[in-house]
Amino acid sequence: MNIENIFKDKRLAPVLSENNACYLSLWLISSIKHGSKMYRHIYGRVIPYSFSDDKWRVEENVKVLNQDSQPIRVVNLHIKLNTTKIKAVLEYLYKGYDLEKISTILELTFDKKCKLFSTFKLDKMLGIKPTAWLPSRMCLSVNETIGLKSPLPNSSAYSASIYSLDKDTIFDNEEILDKQLVLDASNCIEKNTKLNLLGLDSDRLGNLEIFHSPELNVNSVKKLQLFYKNEKVSFKYIPERYENWAALNVTVKLFLDNIEIEKHQIQTPFKQNEACSHTFFLSQYYDGIQVNISGQLKQESSLVTTIFSQRQNFINSINVGMNIIELSGKLKLDWLDKGSQQKKDLARLNNTKSFSKYQSSDIHVKGPNIPKWELADNNFKIKISSLFMKKSEGDFFEKLADNGRSRIEVVEWFQKLFKKYSSHDFHVFDPFWETNGTTLFAKDLNKGSNLFIYTDSGGEDKKQEKIENFKKCYESMAPLFLGSRFKVSFVSRKGGNPAIHDRYFLITEKDSSTLVKGFHLSNSIQKANENHPLLITLIEESTLEKVTLYLSGLLSKKSALETAFDSKSEVINPHTPSSIVEFNSILEVKMFLNLCSHDSLEEDIELLGNRLANSNGSIISNDSFALSDENIELLLQYLSIRKMGCIADSNITDILSMNSFINKDFKSWIQSSYQFEHLIRSSCFKSSVMNWGDFFAVQLILKSSPERFTSLLQEWAKEIQLQTDEQYTLTSVLFAYGLRELSLSLMLGTPSYSLSNLLCCNIGILKWFGYHLLGCLIQKNKGNVIDFIEQISDKDKLHFIAWILTNENPCGDLKPWFLELSDYLNDDILKLKVSSEQCEILLGSSNTNLGQLNPWIYDKVIQPLLESERLHIDDITQLFIIEQMKLWNNSNVNYTMGDSEFSISMKLAGFLSQASCQLKSQFLNDITEKARGAERFIRKPLACELYHEKWSESVELYTWLYGALSQIIIKLDITSPKYNEFVELQKNLFELFNYVSASHWETVTSGKFFKVNIEQN
Repeated sequence: MNIENIFKDKRLAPVLSENNACYLSLWLISSIKHGSKMYRHIYGRVIPYSFSDDKWRVEENVKVLNQDSQPIRVVNLHIKLNTTKIKAVLEYLYKGYDLEKISTILELTFDKKCKLFSTFKLDKMLGIKPTAWLPSRMCLSVNETIGLKSPLPNSSAYSASIYSLDKDTIFDNEEILDKQLVLDASNCIEKNTKLNLLGLDSDRLGNLEIFHSPELNVNSVKKLQLFYKNEKVSFKYIPERYENWAALNVTVKLFLDNIEIEKHQIQTPFKQNEACSHTFFLSQYYDGIQVNISGQLKQESSLVTTIFSQRQNFINSINVGMNIIELSGKLKLDWLDKGSQQKKDLARLNNTKSFSKYQSSDIHVKGPNIPKWELADNNFKIKISSLFMKKSEGDFFEKLADNGRSRIEVVEWFQKLFKKYSSHDFHVFDPFWETNGTTLFAKDLNKGSNLFIYTDSGGEDKKQEKIENFKKCYESMAPLFLGSRFKVSFVSRKGGNPAIHDRYFLITEKDSSTLVKGFHLSNSIQKANENHPLLITLIEESTLEKVTLYLSGLLSKKSALETAFDSKSEVINPHTPSSIVEFNSILEVKMFLNLCSHDSLEEDIELLGNRLANSNGSIISNDSFALSDENIELLLQYLSIRKMGCIADSNITDILSMNSFINKDFKSWIQSSYQFEHLIRSSCFKSSVMNWGDFFAVQLILKSSPERFTSLLQEWAKEIQLQTDEQYTLTSVLFAYGLRELSLSLMLGTPSYSLSNLLCCNIGILKWFGYHLLGCLIQKNKGNVIDFIEQISDKDKLHFIAWILTNENPCGDLKPWFLELSDYLNDDILKLKVSSEQCEILLGSSNTNLGQLNPWIYDKVIQPLLESERLHIDDITQLFIIEQMKLWNNSNVNYTMGDSEFSISMKLAGFLSQASCQLKSQFLNDITEKARGAERFIRKPLACELYHEKWSESVELYTWLYGALSQIIIKLDITSPKYNEFVELQKNLFELFNYVSASHWETVTSGKFFKVNIEQN
């Protein structure tokens, strides 16, 4: 077979017929050997394209260095040609010509870099693979699960190739197969083509493939549309001009449980340039469907070629599991750290310390018409499988000294078990149970599950100590037992010796004695495989019954059990000390402070905090509560000592989170959507490293002297800003808690004499608090609005008024204070010419984008300023251009349009239509550049198929650009000097919508907002 046979094949007409264009890509390895350039062809392809330019271009990646430090490059050469020239290029390559000779004959040009590779040519040993139909990579047909697939993920393809017979040396480096070169080259090609040359597409290695999809037109838009419903299936095929079938044969097969149960077949006449369509009405229930479409050639009616084949299976039933996480985190477990510390094991080690508490639920959804035999078959399979032994759920763990990671493996085993039985109770029999086992199980015990421990007291002399240890352990881990019961029982001793010896781990139904699973442990959890290997053996069901009878008999005897600890009956607050005398009055608190000694200040204030924690909260919440200056000074001294305390490594993450609030500038705060109420609920503003003395010292100072309190926060903030990475102290924690208490006081109504301290502060978050407080006072109408404003410096008045006006969204009639502030802004603050800086403050003080501002801001503030010519139209237009370009330049969004984005584009159109010619030119350049960027990707060969998500984003952005441009033209005066340039750009943009199918267009949100109609084309 020769290459002429390929050129004459009508199935490749979109690539090789006259008046078409193609895109040729060649991937090769470039290296230097003995001073000479060497090239090895990896893969190439020829596909349909929309235009030609006859110029070679190159993309390269330096990947590997050989022994002589000469770079080995993976290079992609590509060119766009018409079909006449592409056939000539293919023929010359097949004959062994290099690119330079071919380009001279055909008058093709090279860009500067590509000229370096002009001596490239294909291997000498070549052959021709005939044209074949290749199913899509996603096909499910039984007979299509093996063999070469289409290069496209969702479409079939006609494919022919010039293949190489000399593939063995492609990846050799110094005559040795180079593994790294293989990986780098294949990854480079996979990134560009989605082909896996080391796997599914290995047969393509060294080939130059010519292909196109009969399902796609030249712009990669789907020509074939299928519509599935339970009772019918419809198709619509839109042919291109080169197609000349005599008829289309369409077959629909129905399957049930992978058995063909029904078949429909028609032959529909083919008319050039007219869509073919048909609807099949289906009579039976099915769970799989296959559609085959083939074309019958006009000249040779016996010859039929496949156009489309697809198999789809449907789900009859599904099990859905859902976990709602309520508590998660990581524990510091010193005993676990004795395990392997190798770098490769650290991730596993950290993972074993993590925990999550969740509520789980399972939902089984069944289809309406599942065949009865399918249910019977499945039930029988389940029953049969239960007769055969499965792999044991037990395990064996080596001694810690012999295998450092064995302790990690123990923890992982229990993690899996607790996760698997997340809605069950757990009973542990272990004579030497202590705190390590409690911490291990607490972190993995799911909410609602209960843990019961049966252990030995250790004798009368150790009993109380063990009870106290259990209490302390529970106190330190109480949040992990939330919703669960933790009970420890001592099994009565026999003759002074423990009554239990063996270790059992039993799983029962929740709140029930019904056993589900049981395990025998060779050692105690307390010493898990530290001195001896740990063998965990699954207790067989028949044996488990005997074990249960034994344990039940042991525990049923009179006085067999003594409760050591029960979380159900003994509610413990981890922060509440026991045996502390309460305060009964304000006077007692003041008297205690007067008796505090400077020599034992820390101990005294901590005791004060402990007593207040046990006292009625109304004592310090009383409005009449106030401390003397001496008492306040004493608390300040205490906090100055405490703030210097170091922070443990485990709390560094929380500190960094707290410090981020302090280092955030004022502008960032007023533009954020954060509310001060959030600080009360934020976890980073509460810390376990504080004691009760710290908590109440902060509260007492705030209650007694808000002015001293806000000054104290400013001092702490300045200290924190000067801290280095190695100097984390308790200051950050105290400051964060102070912010939390300040938030609470603002919600309850802070006295106004602390307002001035906040408003004149240069710490961003504190000044932001001042704004919120002043806003609250104004909205409550507590005095004349202007009197409040006069408390602010002249420099900040505009900032504050802009902030409160743009962040409030009044509904219905405007409140008097709104109107009073807007009048004050227009008549006093902005009575003269408004600078561009003032314009930016006016509209840039909102925590939303410009599209979300309430319309009355434009009517009551902006419009009067424009009409009186105090505000230049270019200044406000520039702000909207910046806001619009931020949205278009944001690579982290998918350009989906909403109401606020649409509003920005519409307002920009209105302002720009009245702006200066210079600003119109600037925006015209900006929108042209953005359109070119999106256009390059939309036009990229097969981008819709290979990079659909990014391609969709580019279409969304492009449509947004087109829609915004259309609105500008509508509002623009036809006599404007720039009018024709905007209109010309709009026409150019519209041409690209040929690349968007009607079905995809339905998902383009910006098209709906701007009402773009692509059918006009």
